[in-house]
Amino acid sequence: MRVRLLFAFCVALTATTAGQALAHSKLKSSIPANNSTVAGGFKEARFDFLEPIEPAMSYFTLVDANEGPVLRAEGARSCEAKTCRFAVEPLKPGKYRIDYHILSADGHVVEGKIRFTVKAAQ
Repeated sequence: MRVRLLFAFCVALTATTAGQALAHSKLKSSIPANNSTVAGGFKEARFDFLEPIEPAMSYFTLVDANEGPVLRAEGARSCEAKTCRFAVEPLKPGKYRIDYHILSADGHVVEGKIRFTVKAAQ
């Protein structure tokens, strides 16, 4: 009987924690999209997440091909609920990357990178 109770407890615990693990906020979409090419005049980056995030503990860093910092956007000024957006000054043609560090509402840190290329304006 004890073995059955222990087994039932373990199954219930696994089901509960598995649901929590799936609740971490993941990136749903971004502008620019990963590995995309954008026009030189693009003016705003946008990140949409699957779950709400904690803006005060989240940030975005835009770097150029030489790892040189271009800008840092703080989540407290850029994020609300599941969406973060921030202005981007005109960029020279080349390769760039946006690193994101967000805190999910469930308390887990989620990090990622979006790589993109800026083409010359025509």
